[in-house]
Amino acid sequence: MKRSFANGWLIARTILLEAVRRQELYVIVLICVALLTGLRFVRWFDLESLDKFYREVSLEAMQVAVALTAILLAARQLPREFKNRTLYPLLAKPVSRLQFLLGKFLGVMLAAGFCYALFIVIYDFVSLIANADDVDELPL
Repeated sequence: MKRSFANGWLIARTILLEAVRRQELYVIVLICVALLTGLRFVRWFDLESLDKFYREVSLEAMQVAVALTAILLAARQLPREFKNRTLYPLLAKPVSRLQFLLGKFLGVMLAAGFCYALFIVIYDFVSLIANADDVDELPL
């Protein structure tokens, strides 16, 4: 049992490292950050305090972007394994198909969590900048 969990964890860790190494994750994050930053600095209806609106729209956009990231990463995992022919030697080792698929799933979920953590850090930073009245208040 311990060995099967180690095999799945190894596959998940490999998927996470591959997702961090590839640029597709960062492209999605940058596009969403650009949209959220633009939204943050636009004055809607000449109202001064729309913080709750910005927060709700930002969190919803982040959730949609993370869901899209997870879907794109998951949809591209198995075809890439077949194309690169790395699936066959892996399945010849003592790794069951279930361990392989669960490891892939866990890796994609870890990559989605990494993407969401990036969003939260960037959202907090943009919120600090947007809420600071002058440059002296920035915590840099």
